[in-house]
Amino acid sequence: MTMSKRQPNSSSSNNHKNLSHFFLPEQAFSKGGGQIASLVELDDAATAHQLIHVLRFEQGDSVKLLDGLGNMWQAKICRMARSLVTFELSELLADARTTSQSKCQVVSMLPLLKGPRFEWALEKLTELNVDRIIPFASARTVVKAREKEESDGRQKRWQNIIKEAAEQSERLLLPVLDHPLALADLLKLEDTDSSKTTLKLLLSERDQAPNLVQYLEPIITNSTSLDSRVSFRISLLGGPEGGFTEEEKELILTSTFQNVSLGSTILRGETAAILAAGIAYAIASTLD
Repeated sequence: MTMSKRQPNSSSSNNHKNLSHFFLPEQAFSKGGGQIASLVELDDAATAHQLIHVLRFEQGDSVKLLDGLGNMWQAKICRMARSLVTFELSELLADARTTSQSKCQVVSMLPLLKGPRFEWALEKLTELNVDRIIPFASARTVVKAREKEESDGRQKRWQNIIKEAAEQSERLLLPVLDHPLALADLLKLEDTDSSKTTLKLLLSERDQAPNLVQYLEPIITNSTSLDSRVSFRISLLGGPEGGFTEEEKELILTSTFQNVSLGSTILRGETAAILAAGIAYAIASTLD
């Protein structure tokens, strides 16, 4: 849930500027038989508290509700209680069946970084419209895999960070967040969508490799000039705090990854991931 402030006494029912975006579970919108419910209930004490006491929403205020699948509805708050908020849907604003998909998907393969840095990267990658985030651990990764119970709690926290960032940036779709993988398992992932041209890029520091912009731009521009229907998947792999070992670099490059450079300075893991995603997003935006 986004934490942007609203004036306590303002009414958003007729003011588009004050409309807010919120993701609710997909099942909240269904009344069975494939039908969409006209009244949607959010039964969650923490979120209700945030809506009422933090964001200062009132009965009658307008919001936009999303299911994370590409559907968005105009809605009005019709009831508010301590742990239950009821919304009335009035109009379908975006339909997943007709919403056009981006011609370029961006995947960020993000090393497990120390708490605040990793979570900040999740937030910014979501704002940059990354389609999928795959956390991974390697030999020099400071943060390691955890026991299942602790791992599940961490995954839930990460999902909440992503949801809040998606609400703030008004995304229609939530990015996919994978459970952390070992580097070797990450490199074994297969692309299931053969309709897209896949570019696998290793973000290298102070390397003689081509600059990311210089590498991506001509490939995408030339390909789309020949066939406007062509689409891409750009997978960006950055290193952990301690970098990759020589053995890991060799393994990565033999897994069809291409070395690309982000410049002459040494970047933190989260900075490299965000910069690369921003470049890819800017170039990809020219296709849509």
